[in-house]
Amino acid sequence: ALKKAQEYMTLYPKGKHVMKTVGIAGASALALDKKDQAISYFSTIIQKDPESEYFGTALFVRASEAERKRDFAAASQDYTKLLSM
Repeated sequence: ALKKAQEYMTLYPKGKHVMKTVGIAGASALALDKKDQAISYFSTIIQKDPESEYFGTALFVRASEAERKRDFAAASQDYTKLLSM
């Protein structure tokens, strides 16, 4: 799924479903244990599409990874946004 999502985003960077595809790419990268790549996709969702069905997941994954890296300030920001949803 990750490769197909990347192909879609390359072919249709302004396509109607590009943000949903970014979410799918993030979830796929996470499932493949490609955390940095997943964080990149999820950060795009957080910045550009707060109405996305992946927004909560994006916040949680990014916060968890920040916490794992001991970046507690960044983790706190994302957890706070998540809890305010």
